This record gives sequence, structure tokens and C-alpha cells, in this order.
Amino acid sequence: MVSYFIPLIGGLTDFIFAPIHGLWIYLAYKTRLGAVFGALEEILPFVDFIPSATIIHFIKAREEKKSKALLVKH
Repeated sequence: MVSYFIPLIGGLTDFIFAPIHGLWIYLAYKTRLGAVFGALEEILPFVDFIPSATIIHFIKAREEKKSKALLVKH
């Protein structure tokens, strides 16, 4: 979002950062769908306010908590 304060360069920096952001999400959370979502969120204009990595973190944490609960029950 801060990149939009610099005219002409803002969109270019997001376009360059998008694959890096997608790769980081994939490496951190091992989710291809999350990586694609994160990269698209960076490429699309005016959606930088969506905290994609945070959303993916909470989804993965909830999935892990559910899988641990299932292991305890058995």
C-alpha cells in the first residue's frame, strides 16, 4: 500500500513483489492456493489492504488445531 505513494513506481513494485510474496507464503505455509491468492492480491490494484498472509496463517493454525484434536480423541 505504501508503494502507491510514489507515482508510476507503485504499480511496478507490486508487480515485482507479487511472485516473491507468493513464494514466501508457499514456503511458510505449504499451500499453493494461498500462494496464488497472495500473489494475486499483490498484483491487483487497490487490494493491498487485505492481510493475505495473516488470513492464511489463521486458517492453517485452525486446521492444525483440528488435526491435533482428532489425534487426541483416538
